[in-house]
Amino acid sequence: MAKPGVGRLPPGKALGLLTFGTGLGWIVMKIVTPSEEKLYSRLSPDLKLKVDQRRAESKEWDKTYGNTTVIEQYEKSVKRDK
Repeated sequence: MAKPGVGRLPPGKALGLLTFGTGLGWIVMKIVTPSEEKLYSRLSPDLKLKVDQRRAESKEWDKTYGNTTVIEQYEKSVKRDK
């Protein structure tokens, strides 16, 4: 029968390894993930068109509704339809 605590990782060491692993993952993510501009420049022309259309729709949405919650947006649409 194993003694209690034998083979367990000390809490300080476990926290250190967890912090190291998280930091390493964050660094790899930052190195590998392209910026929005780089990603956009790699898109095919038809996808760039779709992105541009979606951005225009998003700007129009923000003009109409602003930065609101779903409930506030619903209430505005109900008032507008009356």
